[in-house]
Amino acid sequence: MTVFPRLDENGLNEAQKRLFDRVCVGGKLWPGPYNALARVPAIGLAMTELSRSVKAAGLSGSVQEVAILTVAAERRCSYGWHAHIPIALSAGVNADALRRLGQGGDPGFADAEFQQTWRISKAIICDGAGSAEVADYALKADELAVALVSLVGVYWIVFELVKLDRREERPSSIPLNLGWRRDADV
Repeated sequence: MTVFPRLDENGLNEAQKRLFDRVCVGGKLWPGPYNALARVPAIGLAMTELSRSVKAAGLSGSVQEVAILTVAAERRCSYGWHAHIPIALSAGVNADALRRLGQGGDPGFADAEFQQTWRISKAIICDGAGSAEVADYALKADELAVALVSLVGVYWIVFELVKLDRREERPSSIPLNLGWRRDADV
């Protein structure tokens, strides 16, 4: 169930049409946070550009997915979790570690970079970017630290907008469900 009614393509103003043309592909109306962002298309367009810039900032696709799924798990956004699980798996992220992440525990990634990404992402979410752990990471990898803080921040906003629009329940853990089924309206 959505809070905001779905906007029909035929009734959009010019700014909404620009956002629609940018994000609605493959016949899918207003994916993810964009049903909510269509109410303020200038923010929607800016979020789209910011997201693209952050994703091009030097973090590998698999590291990005570990960070994004950490945000989804910590913020209990089942839409974000289920949308990004197949991407993470296809990028080589271990399913058992993701299952542990979804249950709220230490995922215990065998890949040291994934484990560090999870640890730093969780510190950003729980303690803020000024925490000692994030600051220590920034001293070693300044550009990557800025990219990771930005990625976590973007997806925090994205997942909160999804939850606002969809009135998601907040489960205590999110099942991995490798055979997930995406509902037609999400």
